[in-house]
Amino acid sequence: MKYFVLSQVKHDGKDYRRGDTISLDDPTALLAAGVIQQEPLDSETIAEAPVQEPETPRSPEVGGSVAQTGEPSIDGTPEAAGDDAADVTEEVSERMSRQELEERARQAGVADETIAAAPNKGALVEAISASKQASDSEDDVSANL
Repeated sequence: MKYFVLSQVKHDGKDYRRGDTISLDDPTALLAAGVIQQEPLDSETIAEAPVQEPETPRSPEVGGSVAQTGEPSIDGTPEAAGDDAADVTEEVSERMSRQELEERARQAGVADETIAAAPNKGALVEAISASKQASDSEDDVSANL
């Protein structure tokens, strides 16, 4: 059966504009949506309707510029420059000699009495870690909030 197009329709690879006729086997969905009708359109109604140009598909865009990492910045602000500084912090462990641990403990600010009273290397490692945590919390201004 033939129907009259009220708004643009693409069917079987062909574009139909307002006022064109289209043959469909099952027009139920298009009739319900008001895209087609059974009665012909008069010439004034056809002329009044603007023709919609098909939209060209847009590709997604990402803002910002390419940073050193090769990835663009999402928020448009440049990424911070890469940190080339090497971590030179030596890990304190029981694998170190007692003399090395005692020297590290003095550098970390552990009292000589505590160093002398340490029964084993594990106790020295704990004393060094506690001293570092105490000095880190002194430097941390968020602890004062």
